[in-house]
Amino acid sequence: MSFDDLGYDDDILGELLEGDDELGAIVRRRKAAGKKPVKNVSRSTVAKAFAGRAAGAPGVRDYVMPFPATSLTASVTVATQTAQPQRRFIGRRLVIALGRNGASATGMVTITSLLVGVESQFASAGSVPADAFGATAVGTMLELDASSPGVTITLTLAVSPAPTTTDTITVASCLIGPSMA
Repeated sequence: MSFDDLGYDDDILGELLEGDDELGAIVRRRKAAGKKPVKNVSRSTVAKAFAGRAAGAPGVRDYVMPFPATSLTASVTVATQTAQPQRRFIGRRLVIALGRNGASATGMVTITSLLVGVESQFASAGSVPADAFGATAVGTMLELDASSPGVTITLTLAVSPAPTTTDTITVASCLIGPSMA
């Protein structure tokens, strides 16, 4: 598979390359020479830099960033999931799985907030059905803001109507996206 087949555009590559020592040097030399800005580094330049790297060696590839599972119950109708990537990361695909337990666990689960650091990733105020990001959903690619190591990514979910008695809705989610190893 060629680097072009990975489907990363130059803006994402520029975001990721700035933090890499080897590739970052290429970017810095281009900037110092007054050539194209970082976000326009050509794919062929990046492909040449990656050529010959062994399996497991540093490079751009997709990673999964899991969020801890949470439960929505009669008393917990809003849940917050947080994760901190350990490397520069750009979320591209949000996947949410809902496990419903009990006859009353039928409420609509919505995403009320998605933050990278303190920046909202919603284009406008409102909420989004969690089912829009189910495992079999199509056309749900995102391009979240790039996050540096330690920056918290926060997903807030709500259910309405809430389950009753001991019924629960368990929410498991993750983000998938490119990162520099």
